[in-house]
Amino acid sequence: MTGRGQRFPFRVHQAALGEHVAAIWGWDDETQRRYHDHAFAPGPRYQGRGIGGGCSAG
Repeated sequence: MTGRGQRFPFRVHQAALGEHVAAIWGWDDETQRRYHDHAFAPGPRYQGRGIGGGCSAG
């Protein structure tokens, strides 16, 4: 998701966590946008290996 599609989720992130992040580390839009874009990038994260096989990062 890029451009307009990420604006709303980022604004929700900022509204929900902005005050807390600012109090601890200071809010930096560029840093927070990079973090948000990485954390919420579409795509596979994990691949299951069946029952008892555990999971591995994908």
